[in-house]
Amino acid sequence: MPKIASPLKNFNYLITLNGFDQVLMQSIDLGEFERTKNVHGDGDRDKKTPGRIVQQDIVLEKLVPTDVTDPFFWTWFFSSYTNAAIALMKDFTIAQLSKPYGTPGSIPVRIWQVENAWVHKFKPAKMGDLEDSNSLDTVTLSVDNCFPVKM
Repeated sequence: MPKIASPLKNFNYLITLNGFDQVLMQSIDLGEFERTKNVHGDGDRDKKTPGRIVQQDIVLEKLVPTDVTDPFFWTWFFSSYTNAAIALMKDFTIAQLSKPYGTPGSIPVRIWQVENAWVHKFKPAKMGDLEDSNSLDTVTLSVDNCFPVKM
């Protein structure tokens, strides 16, 4: 069960990994979905056709209570150097909830599947930058694939 940093905050995003609810998030940026352009042709005009899909990094903002340790992403980030690369890549789902987590009647309204993710960047909150005894960590994930399961 994820820890709630402050009952006054709204957590509308839930990451589920290996069938277990792992992390509550306030903000998730899936980035842009882009397809490259293949430019070719002859004569005086270019012909453009669809190319490969470019998957952007996913940026998560996670509220962390100052009085509780929550090393989930830090441990994952740090293990990338000490473990085999394939072992640190994870598949998980991100669910956008209809109401804040824990509210009766809260159901997933949008679900995204993420494949082969690993922590690319971990930015702890600024020292002294606290709001209601909480801090906000930013985590950037490099992913191979991200696609909607329910929209």
